[in-house]
Amino acid sequence: MRKAITLLIMAAAALAASVFSVTPAMAAGPTLACTFSPGNGVFHTGFCENNVPSISYTLTWLVQNAPSGATYSWTHPGTAVGGCTSTSTECLITVSGRATKTFTATVVVSTGTTHTTLSASADVEPVCVSAEGPVFC
Repeated sequence: MRKAITLLIMAAAALAASVFSVTPAMAAGPTLACTFSPGNGVFHTGFCENNVPSISYTLTWLVQNAPSGATYSWTHPGTAVGGCTSTSTECLITVSGRATKTFTATVVVSTGTTHTTLSASADVEPVCVSAEGPVFC
């Protein structure tokens, strides 16, 4: 009886292994994330927004999970204040907090003959000046 149960368990395990095959997890590809400074410093993939009222911000886009030896071709709104080069995984611009606006950056990540286009958007919630300092309008 014990032998029959063992054989039955082995057969069930073999069937389960064929139906639910276990494969190594695929490596995550590159993603584009962004954050505002001042802010909480957390990068959000694909979309971010200002979370601390300020008259101006540094908006940073970052290629995460970049393949080794990759090059970058950045398209961004405004004037770059850092990064945004063919060797940089980061691109920084300065933006005003005074008006509602969406900023979108695009980067082409190239490794050999493989080119991956990524984009991320950042929304600015407008900031007004009060007697206590900057506040969201």
